[in-house]
Amino acid sequence: MLFTPTEATVGETRLSTFPKADSAIQVFTFNISCDAYRQMRRFIETWIDRKTILGAYGAETFYKSTRDYTVVYSCHAFVLHALKSAGLKVRPAMGLWNGLAMREIGLRAKKDH
Repeated sequence: MLFTPTEATVGETRLSTFPKADSAIQVFTFNISCDAYRQMRRFIETWIDRKTILGAYGAETFYKSTRDYTVVYSCHAFVLHALKSAGLKVRPAMGLWNGLAMREIGLRAKKDH
């Protein structure tokens, strides 16, 4: 766990197709409006320093984050905050670790597999 603020990176994956249900990725879907999607993108963009590309791997590009990670604000909390910015009724406090975050997302989503 991160007990002091730590510099963070943001990985952005460009998907040319939606992941298949039999892939190793757990897929959740949400129906949101175009406005909700734009709100979420605005939230995500506040975290990305697009001037500082740290590297790339496959379809993923890594950028320096404009914010730090902490013990209470990790990638899981970031995802829940992004979903909340789109109007989904998720609780970002459930982002303390992966299991809680996945449970919270699963409660609010249609699970594809």
